[in-house]
Amino acid sequence: MRYSLGMIKLIITTLFLSLYFTIYFTTTKDKNSRLELLLNQEVINLAHGYRVTTDRYSVISQIINQELFNNSRVPELFFRAKHAKDEDERDRLRDMLYFELLPHFYTLREIGVNIIHFIFEDNTSFLRVHKKEIYGDDLSLIRHSVVHANKTKEPLSGFEQGKGTHAFRNLFPLYYKDTFIGSAELSFSSQSMQDAMFELHDTYTNFIVKKALFNLVEYENDFNLNYTQSIEHDEFLFLNTRSSKESIYPKQILSKQKLKEQIAKNITHNNSFSLHTNYLNDSYIISFLPIKSILGQEAVAYIVSYTKSEYLHNMIYQYYIINISAFIGLLALFGVIYLNVKQRLSLEQIVKNRTKELEKEKTVAQNATKAKSQFLANMSHEIRTPMNGLIGIGHLLSKTDLDEKQKNYLQKIDDCAKSLLDIIDDVLDFSKIEAGKMKIEKIGFNLKETIEQLLSPLEVIAEQKNIKIITTYAKSVGSFFIGDSLRTSQVLSNIIGNAIKFTGNGGNINIYISKVKESRYRFQIQDSGIGLSQDEQKKLFHIFSQADESTTRKYGGTGLGLVISKQIVELMNGKIWLESKEGEGSCFIFEIELKETDSIETKKESRKIEFSREFISAKKILIVEDNVTNQLVLSGLLEDCIDDIEIAKNGKEAVNMFEKGKYDLIFMDLQMPVMDGYKATRIIREIDAQVPIIALTANAMSEEMQRTKAPGMDGHLIKPIDLEKLFDLLVKYINSNTK
Repeated sequence: MRYSLGMIKLIITTLFLSLYFTIYFTTTKDKNSRLELLLNQEVINLAHGYRVTTDRYSVISQIINQELFNNSRVPELFFRAKHAKDEDERDRLRDMLYFELLPHFYTLREIGVNIIHFIFEDNTSFLRVHKKEIYGDDLSLIRHSVVHANKTKEPLSGFEQGKGTHAFRNLFPLYYKDTFIGSAELSFSSQSMQDAMFELHDTYTNFIVKKALFNLVEYENDFNLNYTQSIEHDEFLFLNTRSSKESIYPKQILSKQKLKEQIAKNITHNNSFSLHTNYLNDSYIISFLPIKSILGQEAVAYIVSYTKSEYLHNMIYQYYIINISAFIGLLALFGVIYLNVKQRLSLEQIVKNRTKELEKEKTVAQNATKAKSQFLANMSHEIRTPMNGLIGIGHLLSKTDLDEKQKNYLQKIDDCAKSLLDIIDDVLDFSKIEAGKMKIEKIGFNLKETIEQLLSPLEVIAEQKNIKIITTYAKSVGSFFIGDSLRTSQVLSNIIGNAIKFTGNGGNINIYISKVKESRYRFQIQDSGIGLSQDEQKKLFHIFSQADESTTRKYGGTGLGLVISKQIVELMNGKIWLESKEGEGSCFIFEIELKETDSIETKKESRKIEFSREFISAKKILIVEDNVTNQLVLSGLLEDCIDDIEIAKNGKEAVNMFEKGKYDLIFMDLQMPVMDGYKATRIIREIDAQVPIIALTANAMSEEMQRTKAPGMDGHLIKPIDLEKLFDLLVKYINSNTK
């Protein structure tokens, strides 16, 4: 079918928009998810700081109440004042109590106490140590906490607005010889709270109080002297305090109208919340924590914090960079494709009247262009599937008659393919770790045997460079442990492999394992290689990074090995670091948690058995695979031990063949045209629930493997095919006999 230039432009535009918006929505979802976690954490931090501070105030108040308010002198003076014969005697007792408490008040002011207040049982103020000249006023209408404390004769603490300011109040009932005489109030200023929150989280914090509270005060107060209009919301007031965080400017940060509208929308719900904004070249998180009144459940005030977040700034910056880069890159790519197609169409018009042979060539060129567009539209196609063909065909070729030169070439192809597979596995491991899906096992294993096994192939490589590898164990290190032997081996293999790579001929590599403390062990890998400068060391443990570009050119590598090692070590509650000098070698050190045990149950090693009809009793199997190369590889691997091998190109064909014949085992590919492996398995299971069905998949992620269980598959085989895994599956699911 011939497309016009306009149609091609539409197709290319559609492909471009599809790919770009896929990237956009994926990165946006990731950004929003991380942003939500970050904002929630800031609210948690703010609530934690408030709780820690108020708990501290509560403990201090309890001590003051016990040691000061309830000593023999203070209750006696208060009791005598309550029962004084006249005002002169009461004034004299007030002075005596004042001078008794004044030295303590001066000391307590340093930790934030701003009010010490004694109130008679009838809610009349007797003594304000902080304002001695004000007394005798009735607090019944303006201080509900006092009324409640005198009525219930129980301690009370919390936030409350007073005549001129708010405070974090603690009220205690006072008794003199078992006779209730009134209450004592101890309050902490919001300035003290602000300073305490700053010390805990190094963030600017202030308090805003509802204006409506001031309308409840029954007589004129002087709050205008202490409060100004809140910049966060019109219905709140801000208590004038000094800020220890001089680099934060809330008024400028809240200058955006959209941000103020968001605050107004959220603040009406009386719940905690966080928002974020940018000001100048910085990003800020603004958190609101509702404060309930001392007696009720209604939020009467908010604690507001302003936190400068470098992480948030970098995250948003990276988000825009990724999307802009993706847009420009894809635009350029599809622009080139469009110009290429346009040029070909122009040439097609010029050679329109040429011979039939040229017309065929032109058709081929058009088909090639369409194939190229299709390829670019499917850039995320699986990598492991062609690797299966490469390694599998190489294995089949190795079983044919070859001369030494051909065997050498074939070995190099196999080595390169496996190196590429190692890189793919590294990327897969890195993706698992980034997604938080890598799990650390805790099973019994023999550490010394594990290290001996991983060193066996590495020593072969080391011998080619005449490098000696020496392993030493401290006396305190046993043999049997509970942990993840596979991941421990992976870290050691990465580091030792690097040591061999960067150590010259005739060098040495020393491995020393020691016990740091209970259940924590240290692994040191010292080499006599090229060493690293301080600047080069800073680049290690970063994705796709090596010491410098010249090192990459000379020695090769993706830079993923050390990144994965670092993250695995951290998943095992450990740490990893490097000690190195340029030209004098390097020492990689990591510590991990391992629990020592007396012994473990060990599995008997099975003898390695080659494929043969002598050991595999299957007569007939079915391979369901749409890829011709993969059909050739799998049938070639099985032809020596299976009598009859049939092949289906898709799931529908497999179902039809199964209905007509009986098979000892089915290998089922998952992704196929017409009908995929999942649907085909469900249909076959309705016919026969016993026949073993093994999934063939190029996806090594655990989610894919779990997904194969739902339709009834018995096992899975990952491409490229591991011969021992293939053999194990045959032995497990088909009757077999071994010598």
